[in-house]
Amino acid sequence: MQAPAQAVALTPPPGAAATGFQKYFQAYVEPRNLNLRLKQMLGGLLLVVVCQTWAIVVLSHSAGKVPYFIERDKASGAVYLSDKVATVFTPEAANKTYFLRIWVTRLEMMKADISVTVNVDHPAAFAWTIGAAKNQFTSYFDNDDKVVDIAAKYPGTSRQIIENSTSYSPDGKQAYMIITRVWSINGVEVKRDQKLLTISFIFAPETLKDGEQGDNPLGMRIKDFSVAPYYGPSLGAQS
Repeated sequence: MQAPAQAVALTPPPGAAATGFQKYFQAYVEPRNLNLRLKQMLGGLLLVVVCQTWAIVVLSHSAGKVPYFIERDKASGAVYLSDKVATVFTPEAANKTYFLRIWVTRLEMMKADISVTVNVDHPAAFAWTIGAAKNQFTSYFDNDDKVVDIAAKYPGTSRQIIENSTSYSPDGKQAYMIITRVWSINGVEVKRDQKLLTISFIFAPETLKDGEQGDNPLGMRIKDFSVAPYYGPSLGAQS
Protein backbone atom coordinates (compact mmCIF):
# COMPACT_ATOMS: atom_id res chain seq x y z
CA MET A 1 0.00 0.00 0.00
CA GLN A 2 1.35 3.39 -0.95
CA ALA A 3 1.61 6.15 1.62
CA PRO A 4 -0.75 9.09 1.06
CA ALA A 5 0.58 11.93 -0.99
CA GLN A 6 2.21 14.70 0.97
CA ALA A 7 2.64 18.35 0.11
CA VAL A 8 6.06 19.04 -1.39
CA ALA A 9 8.33 21.37 0.52
CA LEU A 10 11.62 22.22 -1.21
CA THR A 11 14.59 24.33 -0.36
CA PRO A 12 17.04 25.69 -2.91
CA PRO A 13 20.03 23.44 -3.53
CA PRO A 14 23.37 24.83 -2.45
CA GLY A 15 24.47 27.61 -4.73
CA ALA A 16 21.10 27.94 -6.52
CA ALA A 17 19.80 31.43 -7.06
CA ALA A 18 16.89 32.18 -4.72
CA THR A 19 14.95 34.14 -7.32
CA GLY A 20 15.16 31.41 -9.93
CA PHE A 21 14.15 28.77 -7.43
CA GLN A 22 11.12 30.82 -6.32
CA LYS A 23 9.96 31.09 -9.92
CA TYR A 24 10.35 27.34 -10.34
CA PHE A 25 8.43 26.68 -7.09
CA GLN A 26 5.56 29.03 -8.05
CA ALA A 27 5.29 27.56 -11.52
CA TYR A 28 5.44 23.83 -10.75
CA VAL A 29 5.42 22.93 -7.06
CA GLU A 30 2.91 25.38 -5.56
CA PRO A 31 0.06 24.43 -7.98
CA ARG A 32 0.61 20.77 -7.13
CA ASN A 33 0.42 21.48 -3.40
CA LEU A 34 -2.74 23.58 -3.87
CA ASN A 35 -4.37 20.80 -5.87
CA LEU A 36 -3.51 18.31 -3.12
CA ARG A 37 -5.00 20.53 -0.41
CA LEU A 38 -8.22 20.98 -2.41
CA LYS A 39 -8.55 17.21 -2.78
CA GLN A 40 -8.10 16.78 0.96
CA MET A 41 -10.76 19.44 1.70
CA LEU A 42 -13.24 17.88 -0.73
CA GLY A 43 -12.61 14.47 0.81
CA GLY A 44 -13.33 15.88 4.27
CA LEU A 45 -16.56 17.52 3.11
CA LEU A 46 -17.66 14.29 1.46
CA LEU A 47 -17.04 12.44 4.72
CA VAL A 48 -19.18 14.98 6.63
CA VAL A 49 -22.05 14.60 4.15
CA VAL A 50 -21.90 10.81 4.40
CA CYS A 51 -21.95 10.96 8.21
CA GLN A 52 -24.93 13.36 8.22
CA THR A 53 -26.86 11.14 5.83
CA TRP A 54 -26.16 8.11 7.97
CA ALA A 55 -27.33 9.95 11.10
CA ILE A 56 -30.60 10.98 9.43
CA VAL A 57 -31.28 7.41 8.34
CA VAL A 58 -30.60 6.09 11.85
CA LEU A 59 -32.85 8.70 13.45
CA SER A 60 -35.66 8.01 11.00
CA HIS A 61 -35.54 4.32 11.86
CA SER A 62 -35.35 4.94 15.61
CA ALA A 63 -38.48 7.13 15.46
CA GLY A 64 -40.51 3.96 15.14
CA LYS A 65 -43.74 3.35 13.31
CA VAL A 66 -46.76 5.63 13.22
CA PRO A 67 -48.92 4.97 16.32
CA TYR A 68 -51.94 2.76 15.74
CA PHE A 69 -55.00 1.72 17.75
CA ILE A 70 -55.76 -1.70 19.14
CA GLU A 71 -59.01 -3.06 20.52
CA ARG A 72 -59.61 -5.84 22.98
CA ASP A 73 -62.32 -8.31 23.84
CA LYS A 74 -62.71 -8.37 27.62
CA ALA A 75 -64.43 -11.75 27.58
CA SER A 76 -61.85 -13.67 25.56
CA GLY A 77 -58.84 -11.46 26.17
CA ALA A 78 -58.26 -11.13 22.42
CA VAL A 79 -56.39 -8.07 21.22
CA TYR A 80 -56.47 -7.01 17.58
CA LEU A 81 -55.60 -4.13 15.31
CA SER A 82 -58.34 -1.51 14.99
CA ASP A 83 -59.33 0.26 11.80
CA LYS A 84 -59.75 3.53 13.71
CA VAL A 85 -57.50 6.41 12.71
CA ALA A 86 -56.44 9.58 14.52
CA THR A 87 -57.59 12.90 13.06
CA VAL A 88 -56.89 16.51 13.96
CA PHE A 89 -59.60 17.82 16.28
CA THR A 90 -61.25 21.07 15.19
CA PRO A 91 -63.25 22.76 17.98
CA GLU A 92 -66.86 23.55 17.16
CA ALA A 93 -68.90 26.46 18.54
CA ALA A 94 -70.12 24.37 21.47
CA ASN A 95 -66.54 23.47 22.42
CA LYS A 96 -65.43 27.09 22.21
CA THR A 97 -68.35 28.26 24.33
CA TYR A 98 -67.69 25.60 26.95
CA PHE A 99 -64.14 26.81 27.59
CA LEU A 100 -65.01 30.49 27.26
CA ARG A 101 -67.69 29.97 29.90
CA ILE A 102 -65.10 28.51 32.25
CA TRP A 103 -62.77 31.45 31.69
CA VAL A 104 -65.44 34.13 32.04
CA THR A 105 -66.79 32.54 35.22
CA ARG A 106 -63.33 32.67 36.79
CA LEU A 107 -62.94 36.25 35.63
CA GLU A 108 -66.32 37.53 36.85
CA MET A 109 -67.39 35.31 39.73
CA MET A 110 -66.89 36.70 43.21
CA LYS A 111 -66.98 34.38 46.20
CA ALA A 112 -67.92 35.34 49.75
CA ASP A 113 -64.40 34.33 50.76
CA ILE A 114 -62.60 36.86 48.60
CA SER A 115 -59.25 35.15 49.18
CA VAL A 116 -60.43 32.20 47.06
CA THR A 117 -61.38 34.58 44.25
CA VAL A 118 -58.09 36.44 44.34
CA ASN A 119 -55.74 33.53 45.01
CA VAL A 120 -57.42 30.72 43.04
CA ASP A 121 -59.94 31.90 40.44
CA HIS A 122 -58.12 34.97 39.15
CA PRO A 123 -54.72 33.24 38.70
CA ALA A 124 -56.46 30.38 36.89
CA ALA A 125 -58.09 32.86 34.50
CA PHE A 126 -54.89 34.86 34.07
CA ALA A 127 -53.00 31.69 33.08
CA TRP A 128 -55.11 31.49 29.90
CA THR A 129 -54.19 35.01 28.74
CA ILE A 130 -51.46 35.95 26.28
CA GLY A 131 -50.22 39.20 24.75
CA ALA A 132 -52.39 42.26 25.29
CA ALA A 133 -54.88 40.33 27.40
CA LYS A 134 -52.39 40.10 30.26
CA ASN A 135 -52.27 43.87 30.71
CA GLN A 136 -56.02 44.13 30.15
CA PHE A 137 -56.59 41.57 32.89
CA THR A 138 -54.54 43.52 35.43
CA SER A 139 -56.07 46.85 34.42
CA TYR A 140 -59.60 45.46 34.68
CA PHE A 141 -59.27 44.61 38.36
CA ASP A 142 -57.18 47.67 39.18
CA ASN A 143 -59.60 50.15 37.63
CA ASP A 144 -62.99 48.63 36.78
CA ASP A 145 -63.83 45.64 38.96
CA LYS A 146 -62.24 46.28 42.36
CA VAL A 147 -63.51 43.13 44.01
CA VAL A 148 -61.15 43.41 46.99
CA ASP A 149 -62.45 46.89 47.83
CA ILE A 150 -66.05 45.72 47.39
CA ALA A 151 -65.50 42.77 49.73
CA ALA A 152 -63.91 45.04 52.34
CA LYS A 153 -66.78 47.55 52.17
CA TYR A 154 -69.56 44.94 52.02
CA PRO A 155 -68.44 41.76 53.82
CA GLY A 156 -70.16 38.60 52.66
CA THR A 157 -70.62 39.85 49.10
CA SER A 158 -70.71 37.19 46.38
CA ARG A 159 -71.44 37.27 42.66
CA GLN A 160 -72.73 34.40 40.55
CA ILE A 161 -72.51 34.34 36.76
CA ILE A 162 -75.23 33.32 34.29
CA GLU A 163 -74.39 33.05 30.61
CA ASN A 164 -77.25 34.50 28.55
CA SER A 165 -75.88 34.06 25.03
CA THR A 166 -72.66 33.61 23.07
CA SER A 167 -72.14 34.36 19.39
CA TYR A 168 -69.11 34.49 17.13
CA SER A 169 -67.53 36.54 14.37
CA PRO A 170 -67.63 35.05 10.85
CA ASP A 171 -64.09 33.67 11.20
CA GLY A 172 -64.93 32.14 14.59
CA LYS A 173 -62.00 33.81 16.34
CA GLN A 174 -63.92 36.41 18.32
CA ALA A 175 -66.74 35.75 20.77
CA TYR A 176 -69.48 38.01 22.10
CA MET A 177 -70.81 36.74 25.41
CA ILE A 178 -73.65 38.34 27.34
CA ILE A 179 -73.76 37.47 31.03
CA THR A 180 -75.90 38.33 34.03
CA ARG A 181 -74.10 38.96 37.30
CA VAL A 182 -76.21 38.10 40.36
CA TRP A 183 -75.02 40.00 43.44
CA SER A 184 -75.73 38.71 46.95
CA ILE A 185 -74.75 39.64 50.50
CA ASN A 186 -74.68 36.81 53.00
CA GLY A 187 -76.66 34.69 50.55
CA VAL A 188 -79.43 37.24 49.94
CA GLU A 189 -79.71 38.60 46.39
CA VAL A 190 -79.42 42.38 46.27
CA LYS A 191 -79.12 43.23 42.56
CA ARG A 192 -78.38 42.05 39.04
CA ASP A 193 -76.49 43.64 36.17
CA GLN A 194 -75.44 42.53 32.71
CA LYS A 195 -72.15 42.68 30.84
CA LEU A 196 -71.07 42.14 27.25
CA LEU A 197 -67.67 40.53 26.92
CA THR A 198 -65.86 40.71 23.59
CA ILE A 199 -63.12 38.09 23.52
CA SER A 200 -60.48 37.28 20.90
CA PHE A 201 -58.97 33.84 21.35
CA ILE A 202 -56.99 31.04 19.75
CA PHE A 203 -56.35 27.38 20.44
CA ALA A 204 -52.66 26.67 20.96
CA PRO A 205 -52.18 23.30 22.68
CA GLU A 206 -48.44 23.49 22.02
CA THR A 207 -48.24 26.30 24.63
CA LEU A 208 -49.61 24.14 27.44
CA LYS A 209 -47.31 23.62 30.40
CA ASP A 210 -47.11 20.49 32.51
CA GLY A 211 -50.30 20.08 34.50
CA GLU A 212 -52.44 22.38 32.32
CA GLN A 213 -53.84 19.69 30.04
CA GLY A 214 -56.48 18.59 32.53
CA ASP A 215 -57.90 22.09 32.95
CA ASN A 216 -57.45 23.35 29.40
CA PRO A 217 -56.90 20.36 27.05
CA LEU A 218 -57.44 22.37 23.84
CA GLY A 219 -55.01 25.09 24.87
CA MET A 220 -57.45 28.02 24.66
CA ARG A 221 -55.58 31.32 24.90
CA ILE A 222 -57.26 34.70 25.40
CA LYS A 223 -55.54 37.29 23.20
CA ASP A 224 -57.71 40.34 23.84
CA PHE A 225 -60.90 41.10 25.76
CA SER A 226 -63.15 43.89 26.94
CA VAL A 227 -66.07 44.10 29.38
CA ALA A 228 -68.85 46.63 28.85
CA PRO A 229 -72.31 47.25 30.36
CA TYR A 230 -75.14 45.62 28.44
CA TYR A 231 -78.68 47.03 28.32
CA GLY A 232 -80.20 45.01 25.48
CA PRO A 233 -82.63 42.08 25.61
CA SER A 234 -81.66 39.21 27.88
CA LEU A 235 -81.55 36.02 25.83
CA GLY A 236 -81.61 32.52 27.21
CA ALA A 237 -78.31 30.73 27.73
CA GLN A 238 -77.03 29.16 24.53
CA SER A 239 -73.80 27.97 22.97
